Amino acid sequence: MKSMEKTLANFYEEDFSVWAFRNAQLLREGRIAEADLEHIAEEIEDLGKEREHSLATQVRRLLAHLLQYHYQRFHRSRSWLGSIADARAEIEWVLEHSPSLKSSVHTMLESEYRRAVGQASAETGIPKESFPAECPYTVQQIMQDEFLPE
Repeated sequence: MKSMEKTLANFYEEDFSVWAFRNAQLLREGRIAEADLEHIAEEIEDLGKEREHSLATQVRRLLAHLLQYHYQRFHRSRSWLGSIADARAEIEWVLEHSPSLKSSVHTMLESEYRRAVGQASAETGIPKESFPAECPYTVQQIMQDEFLPE
């Protein structure tokens, strides 16, 4: 059994797909002692972090486009509206599949707002200082399909 663990651990570094399929097979067969449990636990933990990162990315994208929409009235485009709708849909998908992250959105609003200001500034040429220091939108507002800042 020890040689199987070593082999699976080696596959983790050399060929992730082989490692994943072999471990899945072992777990389905109930051969847990032969599975590479240490790396399996790492991968499961990383999946949770990946969902959280995906949520933060979409919150930032949504905020950046809301800021652009708000501060560039004469440059508004359908693509911004599409991006706003898509970011909302992505956020809803993540929260539907990971409802425990709902409480994180409030925290993300604060931290991702600073990043969104940087993104909006880079994309519009508007100085960062021209945007509010704190997020002017609530979680409820950004998630409302009808909400667009004026």
